[in-house]
Amino acid sequence: MSLRLRTALSNLAEKPTLLIWGDRDRTVGLESARELQRTFTRSKLMVLPGVGHIPFEETPDVCNRAMLDWLSSPLPKSRVAA
Repeated sequence: MSLRLRTALSNLAEKPTLLIWGDRDRTVGLESARELQRTFTRSKLMVLPGVGHIPFEETPDVCNRAMLDWLSSPLPKSRVAA
């Protein structure tokens, strides 16, 4: 990972983030999602079985429901101890 990308990600680390990932994404594998989840301390990872690289296109209803639920719920607390 480049220094520029690492810096950008660290600047966003405390932002609430919903990660929606297909478990059959051959372009950006599930391990990348897990790494992002570790970086984004206030994130939630939703893994969609049987879905590839573009979950919003493949399963729009599921993704829309996930985003609506995410936006309607209380913000997640940071997993990092203060």
